[in-house]
Amino acid sequence: MQDDKKYLLDSALKFLGYRPRSRKEITDYLNKKTDNENQISQILDQLDKLKLINDEEFTAWLVKSRSRNRGSIFIKQDLKKYGIEAKDLKTNDLEIAINLLNKKKPQDYNQAYRYLAYRGIPSSVIAHAIKSVYNKENVN
Repeated sequence: MQDDKKYLLDSALKFLGYRPRSRKEITDYLNKKTDNENQISQILDQLDKLKLINDEEFTAWLVKSRSRNRGSIFIKQDLKKYGIEAKDLKTNDLEIAINLLNKKKPQDYNQAYRYLAYRGIPSSVIAHAIKSVYNKENVN
C-alpha cells in the first residue's frame, strides 16, 4: 500500500517535471495508474501542500504560451480540456491577429479572414486586424 502511494507520488512528480499541469490533468493521469480514489486524493493533497498544483499559474502559463499563434477561442477550448473555466480570459486578440498577419501576409481579405479564423481569432476582431495591417478602410 505504501509502495503504491510512493509510486503514484513519484509518477506525479515526474509528470509535473515536464511542464505545468492542471489539477484535472494530474487527476486524470493518476486515474490511469490506479483506481484507488483515496490514494489519488492523498497525492493531490500532498502536491497542494508542496504548492505544485496551481490552476491559476497553469492558466497564465498556457495563455502565454498559446497566445503567440492562437486566439482566445482556441485558448478557451484548451483550458476547458484541462478542466479550467475561462470566464475572464485576458488575451489581446487584436494584437495576436496583427502579429499573425504580419508574419503570413495573406493575399486578399478572404484568405486573411480564413487564416485568422482557423487560429481562433473571434470574427469581431478579424476585420479590425485586417484594416490595421493593410492600412485600408475597405479591404477587398
